Amino acid sequence: MNMWRKACGVVLILMAGMAVAEDDPPALKDQRARVHAELAFSYLQINNLNAALEEAETAKNAYPEISVGYHALGVVYMALDEPELAERNFNQALKLEPKNSEYNNNYGWFVCQRNPAKSLDYMLMAARDPLYKSPDLAYYRAGVCARKAGDLAAADAHFLRALKRNPEMIPAMYELAQLRYLSKDFDTVSELLQKMQEANIQAPELLWLAARTYRQMGRQDAVDSTSAQLQKLFPKSREAELLRRGAWDE
Repeated sequence: MNMWRKACGVVLILMAGMAVAEDDPPALKDQRARVHAELAFSYLQINNLNAALEEAETAKNAYPEISVGYHALGVVYMALDEPELAERNFNQALKLEPKNSEYNNNYGWFVCQRNPAKSLDYMLMAARDPLYKSPDLAYYRAGVCARKAGDLAAADAHFLRALKRNPEMIPAMYELAQLRYLSKDFDTVSELLQKMQEANIQAPELLWLAARTYRQMGRQDAVDSTSAQLQKLFPKSREAELLRRGAWDE
């Protein structure tokens, strides 16, 4: 970390520790709220949910008239599996900023866990915003939710859009590969597998998909090699057990 980033980190910590006063100017309240919201998301990344909740609450209390604290609370309560509290705070954030793409993307993902078919509009609103910095994530999430809702054609299209915006997005590659396996487009699955392997991605789900794909393509050497790798690296995985049972279609 360079000296500039260290200095910024010190400023954030100092600002976060400043006492909140009701007569503080709005600009200072706004800045303090955003600092605490940022800290909440930082704690979420390291799975410190108690600290994340505390920072999100502080962000809201620092300036209740703006949306950032409510959005942070929505995301934290989603991680805590508190759907009523998450819903309440997401709704308040969107009431204050209905067109905020980050809020729509995260709220759509929250809705997807409970009603996938009703979640897509939120994520697609975010994905189609030319100023949004993460359209690939919004399209990926839309693909996952479309698949959960049973619309495999829409899911396929959304994963393709995610990859168009971020060609290195491994989760979108894997999801698309699964769909193309179901549609028996094994050449495309093989291409996607090669890209993921080149990125040194090793997971039992990926190796099992590879083994089944190569089997469908009649590439027995590749089946044997991939199967051996699966057994060696992940012997206790569900996929290794399926391989040992010869349950290729499960």
